[in-house]
Amino acid sequence: METIKPTAVFTPFSGRVEIRMYGKPHNWSLKGINSEADLEANSALRDDLMSVALESGSWDIFCPDASKFNVKVCTYTELENIIPLAGTFTPKLWRGREAEGIVLPDPKGNGGKNPVGLPAVEGAWFATADCAVVVLHSSVTGKTVAFHAGRDSLIERAFVMRGKQKRDHASVVDAAMAQFTLYEKCFLRAFICGATRAHFHQNDPAHAEYNGKLREYLSEKYPDSYGESLSGDLEVSIQSIIVTQLIRRHTVIDTDIGLDCIDIDDHSAEGDHLWWSHQRWFQKGQEGVDGRNGIFVIRKW
Repeated sequence: METIKPTAVFTPFSGRVEIRMYGKPHNWSLKGINSEADLEANSALRDDLMSVALESGSWDIFCPDASKFNVKVCTYTELENIIPLAGTFTPKLWRGREAEGIVLPDPKGNGGKNPVGLPAVEGAWFATADCAVVVLHSSVTGKTVAFHAGRDSLIERAFVMRGKQKRDHASVVDAAMAQFTLYEKCFLRAFICGATRAHFHQNDPAHAEYNGKLREYLSEKYPDSYGESLSGDLEVSIQSIIVTQLIRRHTVIDTDIGLDCIDIDDHSAEGDHLWWSHQRWFQKGQEGVDGRNGIFVIRKW
């Protein structure tokens, strides 16, 4: 089995969280993976995930389904579909819940050991290809929440179109912050990774009404988070919107927000892209594989 090393690793919050990011050439999409049979049918992905688990020492990989942009945050106990990667007493995927974020369990639980007596290493897995992954951590208790953040996660489409909020939280940032007590929020820090710096909204007549209203909304609420390309396409910075919401809505200090300084759409080495980008795939005529990056967030303390 090939040993797969992460493309990038970050250890924010004084090393209390480790973020392992995996890019090309492996496709880390978990679409359609809901059983052992699904993994058997995609043996390449199964072997890749097993390599990640073994190389990182991980026993449990929590994988909520963030594809619906539903701004929900779950706990690992709500992931009831547990899928062993290679039989009994092997690392497992935890699936079965549509949610964008998860509260990571305390690694000191169960005596800090996994079922075979080794130190417990477990974390949340997100498959992304332009959207951000955000990690919130309170240093006073160690509580850690990791979540996926796309444009529709941050700005409700129905609110932009009709001015009415339909979901419980206006943004996934609000849903994640709701997991912390007021005391924990006083010691909260954030780290944002995995995002494309500018999301393009082409002048497509089919989306003209939404794009027009989105432009008006951004100009009022997030004037520093959007712009226009030379061709007139709307460019939106998801990262900037996240930072603005953390600071303005939840009074997180700007110096307590860390960034990975990676542009998923543009970051390359020797002319070859390191990361999958859905936006790039779309702009190049939707040819080839529309792959996903894997972002593994491990709570260490």
